[in-house]
Amino acid sequence: MSGVKRPGKRAQKAHETRRRILSAALELFVRDGYGATNLQDVAGKAGVAVQTIYFVFGSKRALLKELLDVTIAGDDEPVATMDRPWYVDALAACTAQDMLRAYVAGATSVLERVAPIGRVLEGACASDPEVAALWPHDVDPRYVVQERAAKALAGKPGARVEVSVPEAADLLYGLLSPELYLLFVHARRWPRERWERWARRTLRAQLCSDEDSGALEAVYDAGEPGRSASRASSVRTPCSCEILRNSSRASSQTAEAARWSPAARCTSPSASSVRARYGIEPRVRHARTERSRVATAAGRSPSARSSRPSTLSESAR
Repeated sequence: MSGVKRPGKRAQKAHETRRRILSAALELFVRDGYGATNLQDVAGKAGVAVQTIYFVFGSKRALLKELLDVTIAGDDEPVATMDRPWYVDALAACTAQDMLRAYVAGATSVLERVAPIGRVLEGACASDPEVAALWPHDVDPRYVVQERAAKALAGKPGARVEVSVPEAADLLYGLLSPELYLLFVHARRWPRERWERWARRTLRAQLCSDEDSGALEAVYDAGEPGRSASRASSVRTPCSCEILRNSSRASSQTAEAARWSPAARCTSPSASSVRARYGIEPRVRHARTERSRVATAAGRSPSARSSRPSTLSESAR
C-alpha cells in the first residue's frame, strides 16, 4: 500500500470551494475594480454563501492578498517563487544565454497571470490604506527574486564581466515588470511571443557578452512565430553548449573536405608559385601521368613505338 494519504471528500470539496471563490474574485476585481466589488457579489458569482467567504478568508483584504499570491504562483501550493521548478531550473542553466532564455520564459508566464491584477492592487492601495500594509515596505519581494537571479547570472560563462550584480538586478526588475508588460501586451497589443522575444534579446544585449550571442539568438528564434504551443513544448531546443559543439564539428568537417578537394589541390601555394613564376599551368600528377613519364624515360612511350621499327623487322632486312 502507498504511504501517501489521499485527501478525503471533505478536503476536496473545501479546495474546490476555495478555488471557485478566488476565480470569482479575480474576474470581478479585474472587471469592476476592488473598491466597487463587495463580498456579496463574489459569493453570488462563486455560488456560495457570503459567510463561507468570511470563514475561508476572513476579510476582503485577505481575499485580495490570497488571490495575488495564488496568481503569482499559478496554483495554491505553499511554494515560494524561488523554490518553483521553473526558477530553480533557469538558475541552474550552464551559460548566461541559456539562463536568460529559460528565465524570461518563466517570468513571462508569471507576468501573463499577474499583470491584470496589478492594476487592481494599485487601485486597492489607493482606496484602502490598510491593503498596502499587508505587504512589507522595507523589502520588495519582486526585487529579491530578481537580485538572486542576477547573482546566479554573474557567475556563468557568457555574462558581461563589467555589469555588476546590482545593475543586472535593476535591469531584470525593470524590463520584467508588470507595468512594462501591460504597456506592450495590453496597450500596444503585442502577442506574448513577441514580448518574450523582445525581452530576451534586450536582456541578452545588456547582460551577455557579444561572443556567439547572435548565432544562438538565430537558433533560438528559428520557427518561433509559426510553432504551435503544443509543438513548442514537445520540441527540445539545444542548449548553447550543444550548439557551439555542433558548429565547431561542422566547421572542422567543412575545412577537411575543402582541403582534399581538386580545387584546393590546383590552388595550393606551390601551384600558385609555379603559375606566377613561369606563366604555365602546373601539372597535377595522377597515376596515369606518372606511368607515361616512366614509359617515356625508358623509351617505350606510344609515340616511340609507332615511329621506330621493331628489332625483328631490322634483322629481317
